[in-house]
Amino acid sequence: MNETSLLRTALVTGIIGLVALYIISRHSTIPETHTYEITNSHAGKDVRIRGTLQSIRETDKLLILQVSEEKQVTVIQFKGKSKQNLSAGDKILVTGTAETYKGNPQIIAEEIKQESQQKKDDK
Repeated sequence: MNETSLLRTALVTGIIGLVALYIISRHSTIPETHTYEITNSHAGKDVRIRGTLQSIRETDKLLILQVSEEKQVTVIQFKGKSKQNLSAGDKILVTGTAETYKGNPQIIAEEIKQESQQKKDDK
């Protein structure tokens, strides 16, 4: 095999591999998990939860959210990630990694999507 045919084979194989990875990544999703299912055994795994934002607390570097569906779960989002105008009562979808902090499960958020905002009376 000469260098030209070896180079062509490497390029074609590389392109086919990249296309395959792209297709696989577009079709893979993280299944939704109920908040009551999140335990310390989920540590290190990617999770997606849907729930109601109960409270939000802001520190210098973090947003600390309490999200509940049937059970309350702490969600941590590092500042610098996209911040939405979230408030208690909002329905949100959180995607992130489950971790354990001081013996309790929590989620380090990669993405928080606001599904709907509870309408508030200005009266």
